[in-house]
This record gives sequence, structure tokens and C-alpha cells, in this order.
Amino acid sequence: MNSSMDILIILAFFSEVILLALLEKKMWGTIYTPLNIVMLPTAVIVLICLWIINQFDLYPFYAPCLFVWMAGLFFFAIPSMLFRKLTDGTVQVSEMSISELPAPKLVFWAGIIVCLLFLYHMSSAMSNTSSAVGSDAFADEVSTHGVWAHVFCLVMFSNILSLLYISKKRWYFILLLLLGLVVCVINQVKSWVLIPLFAGILLNIFTGRIHLSWRLLLFVALGGTSFFFLSYYLSLVVSVDKELSDNVVFFIFKNFAHYLTSGILGLSMDMDRGIVETQDVGYLFTIFVNIYNVIVGEPIKSVVNPHFLGTTWPTLGTNVRSIMGTAYIFAGPWLFPVIILFVSSAAYFIRMKLVRTRSLSWLLVDGWMCAILAMAWFDWDFFHLRVYEVFILCGFSPLAIRFLFPDKEPINVEPQPT
Repeated sequence: MNSSMDILIILAFFSEVILLALLEKKMWGTIYTPLNIVMLPTAVIVLICLWIINQFDLYPFYAPCLFVWMAGLFFFAIPSMLFRKLTDGTVQVSEMSISELPAPKLVFWAGIIVCLLFLYHMSSAMSNTSSAVGSDAFADEVSTHGVWAHVFCLVMFSNILSLLYISKKRWYFILLLLLGLVVCVINQVKSWVLIPLFAGILLNIFTGRIHLSWRLLLFVALGGTSFFFLSYYLSLVVSVDKELSDNVVFFIFKNFAHYLTSGILGLSMDMDRGIVETQDVGYLFTIFVNIYNVIVGEPIKSVVNPHFLGTTWPTLGTNVRSIMGTAYIFAGPWLFPVIILFVSSAAYFIRMKLVRTRSLSWLLVDGWMCAILAMAWFDWDFFHLRVYEVFILCGFSPLAIRFLFPDKEPINVEPQPT
């Protein structure tokens, strides 16, 4: 921060976050709304960015980049107000009773089979690749192409269901969750490990089975940090027979700090340089463009932003710009409000349907949407096919199980007394 104007911008950002959070709580009767899930984690990440820049003397923070976030949050809040008017005000959004968890043993064994199949696929790939196990290159080879990319979506969905089904009577779902996490740690696709776990935790919060507390937040933070360190330990130490030296530990710390700050600092540097990308609103919907390209025989477009910026330490570049930053950069200032209004409308339509129906399908869809939005500080994730595949699994799997096995007794998901 180089001026009093920068301080004013930062204070304005946090003031908007506080005011909107209070408004959301008053309107919806809960803090667990899509807007809050977008902006509260992002506010924490902004604080971390400011601390890291000051602590390690990194590239200066360009405070005007927060204007993009302030505008985006304003537009995101509009559908919240509109859909709240359409939602029965007597129904609580959180701590609702869901009475539709069908066929636990079927779900458990289906998840076990899916995870074992993917482990077999990875073990076969290990003997046919030169990429180090646990590296990004290895993950790219085994989980982003062909049928196994779709199987990995089933693994992610299995992790979500495991967290929802776990209870004292259904303790065996802990085994399924651990198996799914083993797959994910070896596969080392960080965001797509964390998002399903966030979804599972949010589902338990929405149904009142667990309650948000400092202990839970600390557990989630330590769990995410531990996974990150474990994945790098696997790729840097185990797979290449290195020792865990101080240099390796500091390297992992630098990558972790870079990962946390990459979206916000990427937007900061990008705007400070006048935006290095070319405006292309189609980039935000690359998945639909690629579906069309496959049909007509055209080449597939990459969702990877080729513009890497060195926001932290040398050799570490970021090509992500946070959800608001990516939408603004590629949609431009005039279409940016339309894009954010559309995403917010989708999120609050899902929430409205959940409140009205209290069905397992809408619960799962809402949890998945909120988990994606919880990573808003990182990047725009809606150009990935796996986002929509998991949406489909969340929406239709409960219906399919009840249709195929109508005699299976459902399991009640009731709020736990406090």
C-alpha cells in the first residue's frame, strides 16, 4: 500500500463485505448464503495477501483491483434480494430436516468400487509414464482425459456422499472417505479435492448436523493445509527419494502461500499492468464451446489461461484471477454485470428450490454450488466439465436410487441437538 487512497479502497471493500453479510443474515435468517460463501473467505484471503506482501516484500498490492470485487459483490447481492421475496419467509434455510438418504450400503459399495477402479487405473499408469507420482503432470495424464476423467467425477461425488452419510451407525463411510482421499492425494488435483470436502461439510452444516465454530474452522484450515503439504511431500520427497530438508519445507510453504494468494494477487498484478489478456467472453463458457466443437469436429479449446504472472517468489507464476477478476477480464466491463447476475441468480434459484422442497437432490446441488463459490478467491471454475457432471450426479442420483430401489428405507437426516 503506497497511499492513503489504497487504504481507503481496502477499508471500503471490507465495509461492503460487513454490510452485505449483515443484510444477508437479516434477509435469510442464516449466514450460510451463496453471497456470504463467496465474499467471507475472499475477505480472509485478501487479509492474508496483505500480510504476505508486507512480510516477504513481494510485488506491491494494487488496491484498485478491489473495485472489481466491490462491483461484483453488489451485482451478486441483487438476485439474493429478489429470490428472497419469492421464498417463503417462514422457512429456515439452515438446520432443515432432510428425510431422503436412500440405500446406504448400495452407496457405500458403489463408492468402494469406483475408488478401487481408479486406484487400479493409477497403478497401471505408473508403469507407463515418466511423470512423478503426485506431480501435476501425473494428475493431468490420469484424470483429465477420456473415460477416467468421468470416473474421477464419481470419486469426487463419493467423497461428498461419504461426509453426508457418516454417522455412528454408518461408521463404515469413514473407510470410503479415506479411500477417496487416498485417490485424491495420489492424483494431486488440489482444488478438486478441496471442493468436494467443502461440499460435504456445508451439507452437514445446512442440515444442522454440525455447527460452525472456531474449532470447525480451525479443523478445516488445518486439514486443507495438511493435504497441501502431504501432496507436495509425495511429489517432492517420496516419488523422487529426496530428504525432507529445511529447503524442501520452505519450498512447500512458498507454494502453499502462492496457492492461497494466486487469485487475488493475480488480479492485482494483471490490473496494475493494464490487463494482459484479450477480452473473450466465450472463454468463461469454454465447456459449452467445446461441446459444440466436438459435435462439428473443431479443435478443443483449452481452459488454461496462458498468461502467468510472478506475483510472489521467482519461478512461481499464477494464471488465475479469482472468480470476479476472471469474469471482469474476459467479459469486459459491460458484460461483467450480466455474468455475475446470471451466476448469482443460478445460486439463489437453487437455494429457493431447496427451501421450498427440502429434497436431497436440491440439498446436494446447493452444497456443490456453494462449495464452488467458496473457492471464488481462486478462480472461475464454471468452464470445467466436471463441475456440471457433479451437478448432474447431485441432482439425479437420489432420484435414480429411489426409482431403482423403491423398497429401500430412507435414512432421516435430522438436526442434532446442541
